[in-house]
Amino acid sequence: MPGAKHLNALTIRGFRGLEHAEFDKLGQFNVIVGNNDVGKTSVLEAVFLSTGLAVPQLAVTIQNQRVHAVVDSSDLSLLFHDFDVVRRSIELVASTPSDIRQLTIALEPADVAIDQDVPASGGLGNGDGAPSGTTTYSSKPDVPLELRYYAKLETRHPRESVGYRGALSVANGKVKTMDGRTGSRLRDQSIIAKIVIPGLTYDRKAISEVIIRKKQPVLINVLQFINPHVTAITVGEDVAYVDIGLDTMIPLNMCGSGLVQAANIVSSCIVGDANVLLIDDIGHGLHYSSIRAVLEAVIEICEQRDIQTFCTTHSLEVIQCVHQVLGNDSFGRFRDKMKTFKLARDKDDRVRVYRYDYDSFEHFMSQGLELR
Repeated sequence: MPGAKHLNALTIRGFRGLEHAEFDKLGQFNVIVGNNDVGKTSVLEAVFLSTGLAVPQLAVTIQNQRVHAVVDSSDLSLLFHDFDVVRRSIELVASTPSDIRQLTIALEPADVAIDQDVPASGGLGNGDGAPSGTTTYSSKPDVPLELRYYAKLETRHPRESVGYRGALSVANGKVKTMDGRTGSRLRDQSIIAKIVIPGLTYDRKAISEVIIRKKQPVLINVLQFINPHVTAITVGEDVAYVDIGLDTMIPLNMCGSGLVQAANIVSSCIVGDANVLLIDDIGHGLHYSSIRAVLEAVIEICEQRDIQTFCTTHSLEVIQCVHQVLGNDSFGRFRDKMKTFKLARDKDDRVRVYRYDYDSFEHFMSQGLELR
């Protein structure tokens, strides 16, 4: 049974390359597989938007995460399927054990003056709707378009419905929002989500908190599968350092992408207040021999902390490791909690979603067939 802050199902319409995609019977651990450029990362972003619900700034955040700076509102057309903002809107419907969350996003001509300053969009969390930053904004942006947010939250017990309307505009890289009167109420119902993206960057604060909480043995144990010489990890003012047996500790990002990726993923599992963890390309930079250790750590830690995870991969090695982990008797209890979703294009070039429970997943893998 999914936790109260976990998603049971998600429907995506008109978002990036996904014209219509449905994810039903989500588990606590969800693996999204498929070829390159089929929409796997877009699924994570759709979950991110759905969990925040009444936080228009997140639309800018996910665009900036792709290293495509949003200079003006027209840049947000990249969020829409086929970039069609005239005939299409983005529709996301997510259900949890306690509520149904509906979000419609449209890019429309601005007809309302917006004079509310907000913090700069940035960071990878959706918890408070005010990502960190120091940019100062002009109070009268001159933009022709604005992003309209229409959200609705329906609780199951007791039956109650709360609606929300908000707007966001961008001019010269500066963001303005207009918040509806029910915005704070819906943000209080946010499911806190965090995205972990691959690369040579990491969450220094998360690693620092791991050390403060004396949880570094868990982290070091995983890192030793990648580099057996790792004996300690610490954080300086701006950089994390690891001890690999040299005369001095060395910066973490000098050790290679595999170690950075493992440290970033595992530390994000160990600490923080996320209800949902979104891991993009979980096998990035990891050697085959290290993938299983990272997967096992993620599964065990997230079960202990009741975190729902979504991770993407196009790597056959990662898919094989998932199969091996679930096949181990000590991880047998996770079989009903693990769901695999394959994204694939049909003959009309539309992305389709195929769900595999453990039994069907095991059958496909035993036959030597690729899910990617």
